[in-house]
Amino acid sequence: MIAVTELKAAIKLNPNFIPAYANLADLYRVLGRDAEGESVLRDGLKIAPKNAILHHALGLALVRMKRTDAALAELEQATTLDPANARFSYVYAVALYSAGKSDAAIAGLKKNLADHPNNRDVLGALVSFYSARGEDMEAKKYADRLNTLTDN
Repeated sequence: MIAVTELKAAIKLNPNFIPAYANLADLYRVLGRDAEGESVLRDGLKIAPKNAILHHALGLALVRMKRTDAALAELEQATTLDPANARFSYVYAVALYSAGKSDAAIAGLKKNLADHPNNRDVLGALVSFYSARGEDMEAKKYADRLNTLTDN
């Protein structure tokens, strides 16, 4: 595939061009070749170990490969490196919840919501997580906030 060849060439030409690693890994994802994407992302992290985007992408690849503990570590690292990124924090919370760690997931969502009070994804996740736990009053509180945003 030409795109794979070109992205590999870009990395060889300039190993410090981090977007090429992320793009190649994403292309591998589309092709169903997550193991190769993991390798590319790990190569990128050797060059840029503090790149939150690469950690996040690696975490997602590991989720798809059902390597939960490793995925959680990478997703957590992404949120640590870029705490202002609401999406990273949200995805990490959803992964925590999926791994049976609902208390940690809800705590992360609440912190995310404090920083991003109008984030619909975070509010929706809080509604869903509290509803699943049977905590209807808490779920309603966040549902009301979400409805207020939706109405505007």
